[in-house]
Amino acid sequence: MIRWASGVRAPPGEYAPLGAYEFAVRALSALEPFNPTVTSWWRPGNVNVRAGGQRYSRHLWGLAMDFRSRDRSPSEIRSMVGALMRAGLWAQYEPELRDRFGRVTRYAHVHAQDRPGVRE
Repeated sequence: MIRWASGVRAPPGEYAPLGAYEFAVRALSALEPFNPTVTSWWRPGNVNVRAGGQRYSRHLWGLAMDFRSRDRSPSEIRSMVGALMRAGLWAQYEPELRDRFGRVTRYAHVHAQDRPGVRE
């Protein structure tokens, strides 16, 4: 079962970027055995900036997706990344980052997108 974290956005219907839904189907199908939680998919520009995303992020076109990995073992994370790669997607694990005060600035997650290039 695929779970969606609150606040995850899908590209608006008639304005859906070319290939966004096809990308999502491929990513979600690859990870279905892992019961993933989607934490980010499509982001409008202002949300992407608040999330710390790159200027030309694939999230802006619905061609990138993040999955929660906080409760996963290292072998499960490797398996998730492998499943996405076998589905023809580019994927990697992004570890948790903390600032000098110990506050979390980026939660651990598996990032997938349609092709290599600008991340986040």
